[in-house]
Amino acid sequence: MIKHVKRYKIRSDYNHRLQQANEELEASNEQLMAAFEQLEASEQKYRLLVENMTDILFIIDASGRITFINKAVERTLGYKSGELFTRHLENIMCPLHHYANCSDIIAEMSVRDLEQQELWMLHSDGTTRKVLEADTRRLYENGELVGVQGIARDITERIRMERKLKKRNKQLSVLDDISGAIIEDLSYGSLNVLLRVITKAIVETTGAPLCTIRLLEDDGKLHCQAASGVLKDHISQNPIDIRRDVMGKAVLEERMIVLNDLGHQYVSEYNRQLILSDAIKNVIFIPMFLNKKPIGVLSISSTETLEEDYMTMLNALANIIVFAIERTNLYFEVKQHYLSTIKALVVAMEVKDTYTQGHSVRVSQNAVMIGRELGLTDLETEEIEIAGILHDIGKIGISDTLLSKPGCLEPDEFETIKLHPEIGRRILEQTGLSENVIMGTLLHHKRFDLRGYPITSQMDGLPLVARIIGVADAYDAMISFRSYKSPMTKAEAVLELQKHSGTQFCPEIVRVMQDLYDRNLL
Repeated sequence: MIKHVKRYKIRSDYNHRLQQANEELEASNEQLMAAFEQLEASEQKYRLLVENMTDILFIIDASGRITFINKAVERTLGYKSGELFTRHLENIMCPLHHYANCSDIIAEMSVRDLEQQELWMLHSDGTTRKVLEADTRRLYENGELVGVQGIARDITERIRMERKLKKRNKQLSVLDDISGAIIEDLSYGSLNVLLRVITKAIVETTGAPLCTIRLLEDDGKLHCQAASGVLKDHISQNPIDIRRDVMGKAVLEERMIVLNDLGHQYVSEYNRQLILSDAIKNVIFIPMFLNKKPIGVLSISSTETLEEDYMTMLNALANIIVFAIERTNLYFEVKQHYLSTIKALVVAMEVKDTYTQGHSVRVSQNAVMIGRELGLTDLETEEIEIAGILHDIGKIGISDTLLSKPGCLEPDEFETIKLHPEIGRRILEQTGLSENVIMGTLLHHKRFDLRGYPITSQMDGLPLVARIIGVADAYDAMISFRSYKSPMTKAEAVLELQKHSGTQFCPEIVRVMQDLYDRNLL
């Protein structure tokens, strides 16, 4: 009986423990199911988050093949995410783009983590390019690289706006540079230089292979003043009759003319070689007017249709060209009046000395020829022209009797004559003329070896303007009649210059005079 009771108690305890273990198991199972449901809900939440992100999430294996990519790729690049699995990432990248400092951007991803790296991708349509900005991280397993994960966002519109802004800034910079050139320094002789600067700027800014500026002359024809671009040698330099060409039509109808998709439809005697070469597809003619009077045409030839913002810039440049021409004309009128005043002053001075009438103008003309042969700028040549006219202006302060005295001068009389460069300097210093003009006047009798008059403080060398005026002055004096001598022939005068080359006269200037004589320009 006791054994039976004991066995019953053991069995009862066992059943109780079994029941308790079963209850604990059921509780654990409920907890596990709850955790599983939470995990599933969390996974669903993160799956939805990943699939609905606007940024592209991707994973590639060590070889560059796509093992995961979210649905954002469909919105951005037009691909179904499923169709990209196992494809190489390189297959959807733009094959025409070259990455800076990297020949293989995918291989670069396995070497280092990338930050804000631009990836140029190809849309599923096969033609549209998209720009993604990506951050990547390498994935390792047991210390071995197994892949790369990345997140990329579409920045195509930002890149487009940045490029548009950069292009607009470049256009504004071109307009500013050209406007500055006009305001800073524009003379009649440099107009063609400025027009070439404008055509070159248009070519560099638009990428067009040809830009020309033609001005309308009194003969009713458009004369080419400037041309730039790789095709500039393919155009005719002959004047274009405005009645026989579409370019002239822009002038006659007072409107911009745009010709797109040319083919061979626009062929004339003026552009035959260019059109038949199929080198251009589009041409724009912009007429230019000054005070409602036509003055020329700005033309741009290109392989592609120019965007609207370029058209705005070209119209602005056409207005700048008109302003430059107007300013040039005004400058020329003022300059001519200015030179006429100076020449009148010199004539008044030369009336005192019948032997030197016309001498200053001839010296000026020969000095200008020398300057041009030396390749001097328009401004430098203009200064030489003025210095040549005014080089003897100091003789106003010399007695008429002394200037017109027949025969040779006495030593003291010659000392008085030698004062005229210094008198000229004092006169010109009150006029606001440039230092070059004043030095040319003061030192035109100074020898190349720095001997002679006027006596000056220590000098390193004779200024170029003085060297030029000195040779031109001596040459004209030698071939002119004077009360104390007969004139030399031009050949004799040139030989005399050569005889004193290196001492009295600058060898370089003497060589130029010899060349001008040999070409019958003196």
